[in-house]
Amino acid sequence: MIRLKPQIAKHKDGGVIILIGEIANIIARRQAERVESCPCVFHRQGQRLKHDNRAWRTVREKARLPGQLRHDNRCTAARNMDRAGVPQQRAKQITGDKTDSMYNRYNSVNEKDVREGMAQAQAYLAAQQSGQNLKNRSEQKNPSSQPADT
Repeated sequence: MIRLKPQIAKHKDGGVIILIGEIANIIARRQAERVESCPCVFHRQGQRLKHDNRAWRTVREKARLPGQLRHDNRCTAARNMDRAGVPQQRAKQITGDKTDSMYNRYNSVNEKDVREGMAQAQAYLAAQQSGQNLKNRSEQKNPSSQPADT
C-alpha cells in the first residue's frame, strides 16, 4: 500500500494506492533495493531520476510496447476495470477521477468494442427473428389456437 500525502496528490486530497499482484512484487523489489540517502522508490544508483525518458523507453522495449504512451496506461486501466465488471464508483476511486465525465473520457470505446456490440445486437435480432418464425409456424400448424376474427 502506498499513501499519497495531500501536498503531492493531484487533487490535494491525498489517498491510498492498494497494490496487488505483479505491481506489488515490483514495488517490493524496488523497496528492497532502496538507498538510505534517496527517498525515491525508482532511482539510478541512489540518484533521483531527473528525466526518466530513458527508463520509460527501456520499459516499453522490454514489454514489447514501443509506441506505448504513459497516458495510455490510465485509459487501459479504466477500460479493463469496466470490462471486468468493477463498479464505476470504485473504478473512479482507483483511477483518481472525480467526475463521471473524466472517467468516461478514459474508458473510451475502441473498434473491437463496437464490433462486439454489433455482433451482440445481430445475435439478439436473429434470436428474436427465429423465435418469431417458430411462433408463426406454430400458429400455421395449429390455427385453432389463433383468436377468431369477429
